[in-house]
Amino acid sequence: MRTVGALTPVPWRYHETGGLRVWNWETKHFYANVTSDEGGPFLWEIHDGSGRAPRLLASGESPSFTFAENAVREVVGKSYRPALGYLEFAGSLAMTFALANGQRIDLSPFLGHVCMVTVMLEDRSTRAVTGQFSVYHYDVLLEQANGTVLKIQPASIVAIAPEVSHQPAQNSADVRWLGVGRIYRGQVVDGCTGLAGFLTDTVDHSGPLCQVHEVPNEIMGQDLTRTMRVHGM
Repeated sequence: MRTVGALTPVPWRYHETGGLRVWNWETKHFYANVTSDEGGPFLWEIHDGSGRAPRLLASGESPSFTFAENAVREVVGKSYRPALGYLEFAGSLAMTFALANGQRIDLSPFLGHVCMVTVMLEDRSTRAVTGQFSVYHYDVLLEQANGTVLKIQPASIVAIAPEVSHQPAQNSADVRWLGVGRIYRGQVVDGCTGLAGFLTDTVDHSGPLCQVHEVPNEIMGQDLTRTMRVHGM
């Protein structure tokens, strides 16, 4: 959420009709709209147009236009491959997921690293698996040493930790892994409640909201998690 201010502006087309405010974003791959009447919630929808017939990709309800726009950015960033050019609108939202405890974490610091991922199974037990970490649309992928690729739903992930042998040497003396933390790019500075992460230039949080890296990002993340509905994924 914290990078939204630096993202490419969405080329909305705005109009009003019968007291209804409407924002439209149309490309050759999808059609998105946000609507709201005076004082009402902001309803948003994304329709995929890459197939033979348009289909509803995702929809939701948000308390403000900013929340609705960020939800659209996130779905677009996760749903379409990077080569299509939409990541400039999504930024870190494309890599931010709710894990097993409900916390939303930007997973981009782990990309390309060999990580141990602890997953919660249906019987509530856990299993740790290791592989090279990547993200594909709404799934985490782990490529194991034997070439097998595991597909993992982020909502089942309990913890993520880079393998110690792959830990950057310059951080080896002062890092701790805090389990399911909230991980952000940056440094530990005055006012930060986190600790230096395993990966260079990351900070890992597990306690109270950090006034440096999280406020008001945590509130925005909770809103997206609560209101987003993804269809047919």
